Amino acid sequence: MSLPSTYSDDEPNFVDMVYNYDWSSTLLGPMNSWDPALINAVFSNIETDKLEAHYCETNIVEFTQELASDFKNMAEALGLNYIIDIAPPEEFNQAVGDKVYLDHDMYETIVFNLCSNALKHTWNGQITIRLYLDYKDKKKMIVLEVSDTGVGIPEIALPNIFQRFYRVDFQGSRSHEGTGIGLALVKELITRHGGDITVVSVVNKGTTFKCWFPIGCDHLPTDQIHFNNVTNQISHIRESYTNRQLYLEESSQWIKNRASEVQGDLNRLSIDDQNIYISKMLSEDVMFHFSTDNEKKYLILLVDDNNDMRDYLAYLLKEFDILRACDGQDAIRILKNLNKLPDLILSDIMMPNMNGYELLEILRSNIKTRLIPVILLSAKAGEDSKIEGLDRGADDYLIKPFSAQELIARIRTNIELSHIRRKIIFQQCKQEEIKQLLLSILDKIFFGLDLNEILLDIVKELHRRLPSQRVFIVLKDQSEFKNNKIIAIYEDSECITPKNNLFTEINDNYKNKLEFLDNNYSGIDICLDIYCDDVCKNVSMLSMEIRLNNICWGWIKVYRSPNSIWLDSEIELLQQISNQISLVITYAKILEENAANEIKVKAAEAAIKAKSQILANTSHELRTPLGAIVGILSSFENASLVADQKYMINVMTRASDVVLSLVDDILDAVRLDARRVTLINRTFDLLELFENTIETFEKRAGAKNIELIVNCEIDMLPRYVKSDPDRLKQVLSRLLSNSIKFTNEGKSVLTISIKLQVIEEDKSDQIIKKGNLLIELYDTSTGMDPEYIKRAWKSFSQGVMSITEMQGDIELGLSICKNLVEINGGEINVDSQLGKGSKLWFTWNIELLSITSSLLKTQISYVLPYAIKQKQILIIHPIEDARNAMLKYLKMIEKVDAFDTFDKGIRAAKRYKELNNQSAYDIVFISIYKNNEEEIMKATLELRELEVNSNHLVIIFIVFPNNEGIELAKKLIEKVGGKTFVLYAPITWKKLIKQFMHMEKNYATDKNNKSPLDSEYSHWYATNQDTTEDIIGDSKMKKCILCVDDNSTSLENTLQQISKLGYSTASATNGLEAVKLIDSEFKLLSDTFSSSFYSDIDQIKSQRISLILTECNLPIMSGFDVSQVIKAMRPPISNIPIIVLTDLPMREIRNKCIESRINDYLAKPLKTEELEKILTKWTGKN
Repeated sequence: MSLPSTYSDDEPNFVDMVYNYDWSSTLLGPMNSWDPALINAVFSNIETDKLEAHYCETNIVEFTQELASDFKNMAEALGLNYIIDIAPPEEFNQAVGDKVYLDHDMYETIVFNLCSNALKHTWNGQITIRLYLDYKDKKKMIVLEVSDTGVGIPEIALPNIFQRFYRVDFQGSRSHEGTGIGLALVKELITRHGGDITVVSVVNKGTTFKCWFPIGCDHLPTDQIHFNNVTNQISHIRESYTNRQLYLEESSQWIKNRASEVQGDLNRLSIDDQNIYISKMLSEDVMFHFSTDNEKKYLILLVDDNNDMRDYLAYLLKEFDILRACDGQDAIRILKNLNKLPDLILSDIMMPNMNGYELLEILRSNIKTRLIPVILLSAKAGEDSKIEGLDRGADDYLIKPFSAQELIARIRTNIELSHIRRKIIFQQCKQEEIKQLLLSILDKIFFGLDLNEILLDIVKELHRRLPSQRVFIVLKDQSEFKNNKIIAIYEDSECITPKNNLFTEINDNYKNKLEFLDNNYSGIDICLDIYCDDVCKNVSMLSMEIRLNNICWGWIKVYRSPNSIWLDSEIELLQQISNQISLVITYAKILEENAANEIKVKAAEAAIKAKSQILANTSHELRTPLGAIVGILSSFENASLVADQKYMINVMTRASDVVLSLVDDILDAVRLDARRVTLINRTFDLLELFENTIETFEKRAGAKNIELIVNCEIDMLPRYVKSDPDRLKQVLSRLLSNSIKFTNEGKSVLTISIKLQVIEEDKSDQIIKKGNLLIELYDTSTGMDPEYIKRAWKSFSQGVMSITEMQGDIELGLSICKNLVEINGGEINVDSQLGKGSKLWFTWNIELLSITSSLLKTQISYVLPYAIKQKQILIIHPIEDARNAMLKYLKMIEKVDAFDTFDKGIRAAKRYKELNNQSAYDIVFISIYKNNEEEIMKATLELRELEVNSNHLVIIFIVFPNNEGIELAKKLIEKVGGKTFVLYAPITWKKLIKQFMHMEKNYATDKNNKSPLDSEYSHWYATNQDTTEDIIGDSKMKKCILCVDDNSTSLENTLQQISKLGYSTASATNGLEAVKLIDSEFKLLSDTFSSSFYSDIDQIKSQRISLILTECNLPIMSGFDVSQVIKAMRPPISNIPIIVLTDLPMREIRNKCIESRINDYLAKPLKTEELEKILTKWTGKN
């Protein structure tokens, strides 16, 4: 702080001039409004810098006792223990052994400053003043110790505590006022005595100051030592305003605050309860603030922990009504007891108990106080402090010292702005009320309440918002009698109509406004004084038409006392209510219509459900007898039959397959119509799925001599993916089935590729790679009519094929495929012309997975053997698509040539031999047909003649997997000789890999032994096939298959099929019987081991059950229960493979199979070929 320049530091009466100067004309204000610490700091600094010290011999014990005792009453008033621990003077002085010299004023300042700080920062516990002897740097010194149990000083602040103007924000102190120079002054005064000061403090535990004073006078300036007890003279100013008076006056306000705190202790708010208390502090309506009385004095709440500052502010703001609070908690207590909110709050920031920021946060978080303008008044200068205050929600921020005129102007402006905001919010609240009323009407409509109840609620709500005597709704009689009827009414004879409205300007020319409404707004009728028969008196009436479809349905009317005016807002409200009533009535009529329609819809749904249930039950019932037919027919596949018998068996087989396919389609169609189909995604081998699906159509295509060609780049397709394999296989199988069924000759080409790959992240930030399979199927079938294609995707659509044998077929397949593809998120389409074939394509979404070692252990390798990659291969096939497909498979081979005729292939071989003097090819693939047998013989012999150094040319015949193809292959092998193999169409990657691996294995044995691939080996295999089958059959007889089925026909058919495959059988008709049979069988085996010779064990083992084939739904105990019981037994019983038989799709029972630990499943009806594969697979493992 700088002093006025009109005074000089050299003037002798400098202290008097400072004290008598008119400070009220400055920003600091009058001196009696200053913080006591500021006054103390000013005079102390003046004395320190300008006055000489007067060191005199002092009885330090008595002097310290006297100074410390001044604060005893103060401490007790604050509820603190105040301890003065000083030894008796004689005993202490004797221990000192020398005289002590002090400047009394300086020592007094030191003691008062430390004691005052202790009181300020201590809320409970004690303050201790001690005087004792101690050694510092091996020198005996007197120690003045002041300790407390107060809030403590943060460790980070301790190094700076004695620096000038350094302030510590003690959040729990009694006062936050101060200049930050008190302790710096103490240190300077002690230093002038040749001593030192130290501090030890722990936050929330207390602080201890130690002041070290040297003994004797050798350390003091000689010219400032006064012997013979001569003390300095104190001026008049210092006598009237001593340090003691300043410190005691500052502390006295804490006693006042303490009294307020004790008085309001019961009302003190906890943080959790503040909103609850504040919400109760008002009972007066917000309309109080809108009073137009200009003589009204605004109410201001002053919040400051300094008494003098509160008094000064109250003096400045004498034009307002003033309330005072000493801190934030006191302000809340005052607000709680008020019936009317203050117009403005003027608050300090740094205050004990609850500072200005905390008070502001509470005010802004409560709906009743958040609109009160708050001005923060603080000594915290700087732009950051000001921004912080405004960010926390203050309306304004003033820095001490401040201009009185600016403060008053800001207060007035903020109050006026606050009232404007309140008026705007009041209007918004009114509008929101109207909006909520309209919404409540809509809610009642949607909840389907009775129309009369809704209309009655409307008139009640309208009466509450529009002061009136009567509100009612009249229904217009549409007949010629015009007998109108009141259907809802609410009235209040004691209602007093308001004469004025604060927010709506009343039009002076009210009659002109009424005429304007009559001319421009039809349906509105306003009469200020009219006699009404229904109330038998004159009223002021507002009437509004209720219109439905531009026809008057009725009116809503409001009555007031005569000559009462109707405001624009009231007319608008009634217009809105009228519109809402129109909606209510319209909606009520719609509900009636919907209810009638809903009854019709439910009846239709019940009929559809009954139809679906009948179809489903019929389909399930058809499968049982159909299973027996299919099973018996499949048992004739390898039987010796004449041509006519084989033909009839084939006809019946195809017919049963068609029926079975239709049954499955009907079931799927029912599920799709009922929206019960969902995809079950799981990990599977995509390439294996394609291989297995194509393999199932191998014989069907071969039977018709149709070239089924699989065209894909195997290395471009992912192997392990995640999707629904069953549904993908279902779609692919259906499309292949249709293609083969409607293709009489030519080819069916299946092309598989990846169309799109997308990388996404799931919720756990895991990277997911997604692919989009593109599957295309082109064939040379009869094709489809364009008109049929438009309907082909719909259920039960029938193709227009009256001239073909397919007439009458019900095509559910395409509709099912379309639904499944769309559920997956893909697309499907077809391009076809009658007589020219069809091209159908669809996309299927998959999730790509990386290869895992566990999967690799159970899957075949799709990598070409290294020895094969070094070979040179010739392909002779008349169909280009087949050649291209094989070229893609064999693109890793060193040399591959493909030709459509034998001549081209032989010419290429001869040309290569002439140029390189070596054989052109190591392997030749030749497609054979019935009509090219002689041509093949000639070509193969020529190729054999072109061999060099007996390189053993390998010839692989590609034939259709039918009886004619097999016989033709055998005949050619016998004639051609050498290394000759047969490969059945269609050619797939898996077939090629197996063939090559078999060849590579035999190359190794060919060096030392006669090759088993020559014609003799082939001949041996052909002639000894029966012997081999006998050996295998003998092995099978040692395996016992337990069949469990409650349907005798189905059980008999299954037992017969298994017996024909060479296995022994056992049977049970329910699950419990099966469990007992297994348990007794293994008990017999256990007893045999314990009592028989080993020569008998083989006989017992031969009867042991090796596999269980069980139906799902069994009486007493289901197939799933059987599995759980057996798997819970001890080995070897628990190791028996269990295969479940079901006529349900596997996807529907998959989870149940996993829970029951079932090993595999077979779909009914059983086909011998599929049954044999499953039995071979699991009996071999067991």
